[in-house]
Amino acid sequence: MEELVIDKEIRRIIPVLTACQKERFKKQFANGLIPSVIVSGNKICYGLNEYELCKEYGFDYNVEFRFFINKDELIEWLCDKVLTEYKPLLEQNKKYCIGKIFNVLKKGAVKYKPGTNQNTMHKVKKSYRQLTEEIGKKYYMSYSTVEKYGRYTESLDNLDKLVPTFVDKILSGDIKLSHENLEKLSKSSKLTIERITQSLIHDIERKQTLKDNKRAKYAIHNIEEIEPVVQIKNQPEYDPDVEVNTLFYTVPNWKQSIERVLTTNVGEASLKARERLIGSLNDLINTCNYLLESLRDE
Repeated sequence: MEELVIDKEIRRIIPVLTACQKERFKKQFANGLIPSVIVSGNKICYGLNEYELCKEYGFDYNVEFRFFINKDELIEWLCDKVLTEYKPLLEQNKKYCIGKIFNVLKKGAVKYKPGTNQNTMHKVKKSYRQLTEEIGKKYYMSYSTVEKYGRYTESLDNLDKLVPTFVDKILSGDIKLSHENLEKLSKSSKLTIERITQSLIHDIERKQTLKDNKRAKYAIHNIEEIEPVVQIKNQPEYDPDVEVNTLFYTVPNWKQSIERVLTTNVGEASLKARERLIGSLNDLINTCNYLLESLRDE
């Protein structure tokens, strides 16, 4: 049997296991449970997480073969599998799978149903509205929500081409963005996408180094385009707006962190923790005042 292949698009659809889930599977496999891996040709279609664990730790696994007419049929089947069999399923994974199903099926639909008669009725394709209503009925949501999830998935797939690590953080729930901001970011220039996503990833990784069990969640607002200035040799020139805009996008994150502290009983925090935060806030206030003076002077 030829070596099995992990498809990037399939890997994106199948939710990554948490540390607890990995440990549970490892114990089950060590106790004799043999998982099944569904493949088409030499491409893994389902059971990818189990396959990766078995390969890493030397456990046995079974291979089941399944035929699909094309990649779209595989994607639709896989997304439905994830939606019905993965429990619990994170909200962002649910949105992504439903959006993926819609985006695959809409290729064979039309935006508006054309007129029909007795000779053409059997040839008419489904309209977008019919398609979204069918998907919505199956997964218990409105047709407009299905369309919204389709745009959500399309935005993530576009970003995945440039910043796959950022998409990982979105689907894992480490970074939170509204549908509107996510769609707007995906349509921005390459420079804008890279600077904003790098800043957010840096913030989340810095947050995770602290002794804090709470998952840091961020949102960005009012994304504005950072236009690249390119020379003849296609090397970007210095743009003074880049750093200013990057700071503008991260300030809401600071504000959210401060507001979260305000919702707690800060008086219960230790004296050491409060004094340390007071010192940092005073430094921040001084730096902000200096920056404000510089901005106004100009």
